[in-house]
Amino acid sequence: MNNPTQNDLTLYAENVRDKAARKEDYLFHNEGNAHAKIILENLFINADNHIRMAANTLNNEVVNSREYRDAMSVFLDKDNTRLDIIVTRIPGKGEVNMDDSLYGMLLNHRAYADGRITVKSGDGKSFRDKDGERVNFCTGDDMMFRLEDNIEARTAVANFNDPDTTHALIIMFDRVFGNIEKKFNLNDLA
Repeated sequence: MNNPTQNDLTLYAENVRDKAARKEDYLFHNEGNAHAKIILENLFINADNHIRMAANTLNNEVVNSREYRDAMSVFLDKDNTRLDIIVTRIPGKGEVNMDDSLYGMLLNHRAYADGRITVKSGDGKSFRDKDGERVNFCTGDDMMFRLEDNIEARTAVANFNDPDTTHALIIMFDRVFGNIEKKFNLNDLA
């Protein structure tokens, strides 16, 4: 499904929305920006406690889209939520449009002032699969995940009720996150 039609995307979005809302154990395969946005938006909206993200720079057409930012804001608007992010590389000061980006939304959200959002840099290091290929992933609470196995093509698998895989990703993330001492101040991008 390299170039899905609008009808294909509508059906995919409906299926994802339904299974995410019911937290159904179903493995989604997805590829490309449109699928990534649909999966992640639903992960954010349906998470209630903690989102962990491992990504490259978090500065691209997916994360900076209005839909993505709005879904993340829905999550952060919930009381006592937590967002922890590890990026391979922090964008430079001139690389981010703070008026129209995920970083700008995070900086201006009350959750950032409350200390519920933490961004750390892997200083060029990224998570790798067993074959040494870079992977990005996102977990929601203790049961939802999206694991991107080809970050250029944005091919991934996702599930809204797979505690075992999610737990394995959380253990890996938390071990690295806990060993990175310096938090990145989003004000440095403004």
